[in-house]
Amino acid sequence: MEEHHHDHRASLPREAGAILRRGLAELLQLTDGLEFRPVVSERFPLPLALAVYGEVPDPKMVRADVRARIETDPLSLLEVGLVLLELYACNQPGAAASVPDDDAFLTRCLPVNA
Repeated sequence: MEEHHHDHRASLPREAGAILRRGLAELLQLTDGLEFRPVVSERFPLPLALAVYGEVPDPKMVRADVRARIETDPLSLLEVGLVLLELYACNQPGAAASVPDDDAFLTRCLPVNA
């Protein structure tokens, strides 16, 4: 699996960088020891992880990616941070109840005119 990095060529004001680093550090704490869990969608399982990594990554690799750049380039970790958020969310009790299955999602988002 190849690493996913973007060259953002931007910098954050000091306070914003501190906020981002704090949020990423909190996500590292919240996801410690977690594994990606199945969700109800068969067509779009774990869409953030798939969009960023092209496959469901090893959570240890995602967390190592964050730890490697959190102090030097936190802005480049925005997408990876979303993957950590998805890792956290898929482990929450009742997560499946808040995510519609594929048919319900498609029916809600793409209603067919009768």
